[in-house]
Amino acid sequence: MNLLCVLISFALVKAFVAVLDIRDKQVIITNRHIELAIDFMPKIIKRIVLGPSSMKEMAFMLAVPEYTDDDNKSRMVLYQIQMQTEIMMSTNIHIQIPEIIQDNFDGNIDLSVYGNKRRIITREATKTLIRGATRDNDRDFEDFFAMCRLIGLFRSIKYPELYMIKAETDKTETCILTDRNGKIIRYRSCTDDRIWELKPNDDLIQPLSDQL
Repeated sequence: MNLLCVLISFALVKAFVAVLDIRDKQVIITNRHIELAIDFMPKIIKRIVLGPSSMKEMAFMLAVPEYTDDDNKSRMVLYQIQMQTEIMMSTNIHIQIPEIIQDNFDGNIDLSVYGNKRRIITREATKTLIRGATRDNDRDFEDFFAMCRLIGLFRSIKYPELYMIKAETDKTETCILTDRNGKIIRYRSCTDDRIWELKPNDDLIQPLSDQL
């Protein structure tokens, strides 16, 4: 009986490692897709923000590929494949799947390195979109809910340890963001035509433009 338990445990460990290996490879492959499509990233991100993806899905695709969704661990690889698909759909460019040679990597791949690399690219692209929406009146973000999602994504990229899992707007056109710890962050477009982060009592903290 003890031997059977040991064998089962060993099999489970092997299966778990195999899943991690697939995820590592997909994160690396997706990063290479992003690097090759860097000039198209604002367009790609706009498509994602205006699409049906949840805030959590956007976070794992664009901001925190190294983190794990404890509610749905099985989707971690799918988030990366979804990001690759979004790149292809937005650019109509066929990107050859990069070959990942296992011997080029040691046994302990630090996904946070790839997360940081991804955020460098996606942060700049997201800032470009925010500036376009606030300065140039990009009509795709006239709906404040779409703008709220874009702000939430930006915060997920800027503060990855507190990535956003929910975005909504209320009847006062206030953007209400919820991070992974349940903390609420709010933004509102004010009379000076700028979007401000708000305190719980509605006092102004800082304009969004100063946070970029």
